[in-house]
Amino acid sequence: MFTVGTAGHVDHGKSTLIEALTGIDPDRLREEKARGMTIDLGFAWLRLPDGREISIVDVPGHERFIKNMLAGVGGIDAALLVIAADEGIMPQTREHLDILDLIGVNHGVVALTKADLVDDEWRAFVAEEVRETLRGTSLSGASIVPVSALAGTGLPDLVSALGAVLDHAPVRRDLGRPRMPVDRVFSLAGFGTIVTGTLRDGSLEVGQELEVLPDRLRTRARGLQSHRTKVDVARPGRRVAINLAGVATDDLGRGAVVSLPGVMRPTLAVDVRVRILAGVSRPLPHGALVGFHTGTSETVARVHVLEGDRIEEGATGWVHLRLAHPVAVARDDDFIIRALSPGETLGGGRIVDAHPAVRRRRQTGLVAALEALADGSPEDVVVGTLARIEPASSGDLVAACGLMPASALPLIEALLAQGEIVPVGGVNYTRGGWNRISDRLVAVLDAYHGEFPLRPLMPKEELKNRLGLPTRVFAGALARLASLDSVVDGGTGIRASGHHVRFAGASLLVSEAITAAIGRLPLSPPTLTELTASIAEVRGAPSVEEVVGALVATGALVKVSEEVYFDRNSFDEMVTRVDAHFRIRGEITVAEARDLIGTSRKYVLPFLEYLDREKVTRRNGDLRLPGSRGFGDLTRRGE
Repeated sequence: MFTVGTAGHVDHGKSTLIEALTGIDPDRLREEKARGMTIDLGFAWLRLPDGREISIVDVPGHERFIKNMLAGVGGIDAALLVIAADEGIMPQTREHLDILDLIGVNHGVVALTKADLVDDEWRAFVAEEVRETLRGTSLSGASIVPVSALAGTGLPDLVSALGAVLDHAPVRRDLGRPRMPVDRVFSLAGFGTIVTGTLRDGSLEVGQELEVLPDRLRTRARGLQSHRTKVDVARPGRRVAINLAGVATDDLGRGAVVSLPGVMRPTLAVDVRVRILAGVSRPLPHGALVGFHTGTSETVARVHVLEGDRIEEGATGWVHLRLAHPVAVARDDDFIIRALSPGETLGGGRIVDAHPAVRRRRQTGLVAALEALADGSPEDVVVGTLARIEPASSGDLVAACGLMPASALPLIEALLAQGEIVPVGGVNYTRGGWNRISDRLVAVLDAYHGEFPLRPLMPKEELKNRLGLPTRVFAGALARLASLDSVVDGGTGIRASGHHVRFAGASLLVSEAITAAIGRLPLSPPTLTELTASIAEVRGAPSVEEVVGALVATGALVKVSEEVYFDRNSFDEMVTRVDAHFRIRGEITVAEARDLIGTSRKYVLPFLEYLDREKVTRRNGDLRLPGSRGFGDLTRRGE
């Protein structure tokens, strides 16, 4: 199914020609019939001799209604450029031709209407004028067919020419992303709200859940029609009427887009490569306000020229457009920009990034990245898009890159396998984005270890706060780096894989004093408070408490309570004695443990409570019974 859009100057006979071809009067408004002039879009359809049906969108020719014309030509497959033989090329002929050229309509036919009103010589003169005007445009070389809608002459030749043109037009494919820009909204008694438009990029079925953008209205397709015939499935390229459930006509209008839920996202900014027409009255300056037209929507946009201060007449440049109202668009959609006052078509082109980040002018590498996105491979598009929006879920990446889900998802999977995309905590980063995160994480760890060499671990929460990463991404980054042996996860904290507590200089002196003091009375060692009071301060040394903590981290000491620490050998000996007792008796009291170890209650009670916490023993009244873990687990710890 193809859609053909008319174009041409006012009163050149577009609507009359369409009625002569199809038997359908496209002028549906009372005012249009009264004035004999098309004001808004009209619609008809035609069956070609080979059985193919084509939809026809008839657009107004008067310059005052150019906005309506722009809403009609978006998404057409071919143009029917109508030029009256008795007048030839007129101002709106040129503007309409400029618009068709800017949006890349490469297939079309010229209907030289009112051919019966001029002689052969004049008709030949006008035809040559048309050929010259078309030269260098997207319709260069288009067939020119003289016709008379009133006399009926030339109509079969025009139909044949349309068929020949459509033979070479690309067939609309079902790409799995159905969307229909709405060009008309009305209500019918007994049915409710009806919207019409040209369906693109996918099929719709009766009963499907739908979403109306940009307002994200949820609805359902109660019914579908195409060319006034009920259908169960509407295919891309067809003119379609959708009966929407649960939506009032006041809830939406021209410019809305009907799609499947989650397929598209509204945007308030687009990056575009724009071509400014050579004949415009002014260049496009940075900061200008323009009318932005795409699909059937229009809004005001602020121009941010990304290179230089303006784009000259006849030149092409990169622009970031910030939109006054959200629109639902996709990469590669065409657009037109117009001056607001006085109205003038300035230029147009195609959208390169439909969901860009906020742009800074003259941002390093930005234009090169946009050129790669515009002209690169699909893989370049996916990676380039992710580089601008990372982190992103696979679903958000598909929506942002403008590729169809059926092709984008396998690409993402392949890029994940190649390491060009890196999954971290449920979202995706580019290889470069992940490298920046991992490099920074390791750098922060190294700096922390340098500042606190006696601390075995950096607290996780402190590391996360310094990095500013979301919780899931932070956890995913730690897991990935731990699997690569770049960091070690110590439970409450993290250390770089190469970091180990080392004593040197003043800290070595303090550590030696601590181990000596504890070693003098290994089973009745001084408490932490006593150590702090007894060991003289060493200039530039860390505190006794910090050094004790470092000795615990290295395994030289074992902490059994906040105050009591044993050296490793003494602790292992205590555990061995209690273990041997349990093998014979199966239970032990505090007094028995005190006598067995040869120490006081001051030390044996914290020791037994430590065994309880470690589940090696369990308390039952005055007794300790075997726990769920073995004593050997404690003596092996730290080896």
